[in-house]
Amino acid sequence: MNNIDLTVCLVNHHANQITLNCIKSIFNKTTNALFEIIVVDNASNVDSSADIAKRFPSVILINNKHNQGFAVANNQAIKVASGDFVILLNNDTVLQNDALDKMINFMSNNPWVGIVTCKLFEADEKTIQRNCRSFPLTPFDTFFAR
Repeated sequence: MNNIDLTVCLVNHHANQITLNCIKSIFNKTTNALFEIIVVDNASNVDSSADIAKRFPSVILINNKHNQGFAVANNQAIKVASGDFVILLNNDTVLQNDALDKMINFMSNNPWVGIVTCKLFEADEKTIQRNCRSFPLTPFDTFFAR
């Protein structure tokens, strides 16, 4: 184990302000865990990296000259991650509470658990977002999305 509890991986592509909002919320709402943030910029047409570096100098930046796609960009971040835990966080996320601290605490106290998520809400903060199908899948689930 190292001294970084969590690596937060974000991918940015033409969404500078959204990414800045996400980073700000991570810093404001994650108070117990030691974390690092890695932003992979997928060839945005504005100088997103310079803006992020100016406002959040501790953020690790990877600048792609071409849009590598979401999966490749996340893999680039994971390769340099030094946290005990890694989260692939969509850059349009704005934390409303200490969810990342709670997730790290849960994972640290339940070493048999390999993956975890949290409740997701739409912008109205009331409607729970459906983020996956039921598991395990049944033949019915395969043919009809819920």
